[in-house]
Amino acid sequence: MRHWAWALMVVAVPATATGDASIESVDVDLILERSMSRSPGMSLAPDLYLELEPEIEISLVHSHRARWLIGTGYGGCFDCDELFVQDEGPWNGTGLAGRWHYGLAGLHFDDFSPLKPWLQLGGYYQHSWGWLSIETQPYVGIALANRDQGNFDFFNIPARIRAAPVSFLRISFEPAFNSRIEDFLDWYALSIGGGVEVLLPADFEVGVYLGFPRAYGQLNDSGDRHLAVSLGWHGRP
Repeated sequence: MRHWAWALMVVAVPATATGDASIESVDVDLILERSMSRSPGMSLAPDLYLELEPEIEISLVHSHRARWLIGTGYGGCFDCDELFVQDEGPWNGTGLAGRWHYGLAGLHFDDFSPLKPWLQLGGYYQHSWGWLSIETQPYVGIALANRDQGNFDFFNIPARIRAAPVSFLRISFEPAFNSRIEDFLDWYALSIGGGVEVLLPADFEVGVYLGFPRAYGQLNDSGDRHLAVSLGWHGRP
């Protein structure tokens, strides 16, 4: 079960690349996330993005930033404590997603014990004005199993506003609104996050992010704070 998504990626990429599409770029991110409100308090999450032609992206993601597009939050894959000792149990927070033009679809697992899969259906839009850009990815999550054990339908409306005042620096502000579909008035939250990314030589970049997943709403918890540090690489085959 832990390796299902990697197997799907291995099968899907050659099948796509042999058609009219070709791999334009590869992005790899490794994100260390620290939660101030849960135990184990740390996670180490790798993300992989393949940009294909024409305007197709396939991603295998584990981090909260990649799966939710909001600030920071508790990611998945490797749960560990402050000494980087992995927590017992299978990996949590895994997803395989695809984006084509303005459409978005994916299959994600928040937990494996009990199994909590959900289907992601939504859209994607990005626009730039010189050094300023905005990106949004609204979607609904449809629970596929174990609704009686905490798996539920929800929607998420995130945005990422990014400024690049100089060529090697990016500053982002990342608000989002999310809620359960069934009991909207009793379960909603406004998330706020942001970060700074510095571009390095050899196509590497580092980033630092701070997020408040439940900054306002019925689930308001100002103590729910998350800090993330990322190392990324962007290359072309």
